[in-house]
Amino acid sequence: MRSLRVVVFLLGLTGLAALTVFAGAGAVLRAFTDLGPQGIFAITALHLPVLAILGLAWWFIGRAATGATPLAHIWARFVRDSASEVLPFSQAGGYLLGVRALQLRGVRPISGALSMSVDLVTELWGKLPYVAAGLIALIIRVPQNGVAHALAIAFILTIAVALAPVLLHGRLWRSLESLAQRISARWPEFAGRAPEEIRQSYDKLFAHRENLFAAFAIHVFCWFFGAVETWLLFFLMGVPVSPVPAIIIDSLVSTLRTFGFLVPAAAGIQEGAYVIVCALFGLPPATAVAVSFARRARDLAIAIPTFATWQYLEARRSSVPAEPKPAAAGLHRFWFRFRDDPHSPLGYGVTARSEDDARAILRMEVFASDLPAESELIVDVDVRTLDQVLVIPNMESPSWRGIWFPRGHAKPS
Repeated sequence: MRSLRVVVFLLGLTGLAALTVFAGAGAVLRAFTDLGPQGIFAITALHLPVLAILGLAWWFIGRAATGATPLAHIWARFVRDSASEVLPFSQAGGYLLGVRALQLRGVRPISGALSMSVDLVTELWGKLPYVAAGLIALIIRVPQNGVAHALAIAFILTIAVALAPVLLHGRLWRSLESLAQRISARWPEFAGRAPEEIRQSYDKLFAHRENLFAAFAIHVFCWFFGAVETWLLFFLMGVPVSPVPAIIIDSLVSTLRTFGFLVPAAAGIQEGAYVIVCALFGLPPATAVAVSFARRARDLAIAIPTFATWQYLEARRSSVPAEPKPAAAGLHRFWFRFRDDPHSPLGYGVTARSEDDARAILRMEVFASDLPAESELIVDVDVRTLDQVLVIPNMESPSWRGIWFPRGHAKPS
């Protein structure tokens, strides 16, 4: 599968190179340099609050389930989009790292993943009014152009995709069950959860209709604000366009780019879409390709420092400089794993006076009954040997008597 994506990406780059030659490489370079570093800075600065607002949309959807702050969702949205830009060969890389960013803020992966999937559907729904406005404006502005009919077909397909979660409710849940099984390979927390429990979690998210409406309104606003960004980009390049063409260009390019998801980074697809739509308004191919390059430069200007910051924070959080000492003499650290444990499939970290004391703490704080059959027990565990991604970033201090993984348990006296 990876080799196929590489081949498709190379084909996209070939198409991009062909478009650049067709438009005139020199003309494309001149149009791009007309924008200049100041122009790249301006369109980048304008896009930053858009990403922050999109993070708020995610927060509205997931706040009841995740319990995380708006700032945590905003940062997760930045990570999600940035990873998608710098990891083009990973179809789900941006989504996984977005959930991971929430996890590092104390959100359970299942809550982050489910709220994100609902956010993706809501974002697609929010796109429909914007694309419809662009298509209607195009038909009114250029009624006899055959491109409008082709774009109308693309719009109908977009509607079908957006309404699939509603019209194919039964198939949707079967797909979610399959998705949960795939995610469980990355986050063991999913492994012990039945599909019915995942479905109940989705029902809980959809039950807060006021949150869904708020997220939908935010996405609609952000899609329409894309026309403002497009207008400013053309203006800074010395090619002023009126607001209506800006809406048409941005909305229809975003529609055509959606159907290029099979090509990593939509290489060549995005450029071709700009050339087709800009031609409707007499804009030369060189300008269209340069606009596409400027958009990519803007996205990378945000993605690279964001992704580098996330990598730094991840590495710093995952590092354990030294084995911490017990709080007092006579305490030991234990690592337990139990068979068929729905609470914490990863295991439990307990600091206690003895094995029996550790089991008593688990019985009192977690199970409230007899413990399940043990599958693993490590006495005096070195915490540096535990999972660097899922355990260490989410554990409390192992120096006091009590449960230090997972978080959230009271300290026994």
